[in-house]
Amino acid sequence: MSDTPRTSLDALKAQGELVKKFYDDKIARLERELAALRADAERYRWLRDKHEWYDCYLTNTMNTKFDGKYATLDAAIDEAMRDAQKQEEK
Repeated sequence: MSDTPRTSLDALKAQGELVKKFYDDKIARLERELAALRADAERYRWLRDKHEWYDCYLTNTMNTKFDGKYATLDAAIDEAMRDAQKQEEK
């Protein structure tokens, strides 16, 4: 048996280990990001479901009236985000 096939096999194994590490790291990063996004979503849903909180907050803090103009809190937040983005672009 020559050294060439063994060396090629070792190189292939090493390359496979590098690829595995790359994807393991990427998966771990995406899992952390997913966990953070889930936590944000849970906080948002909790706040959204507290009707007495958002009526007051949107009216007084964000200067956005929740007076029937918005079908949902989501729409009010979307508009507030668009307004904030427009202000940042100026």
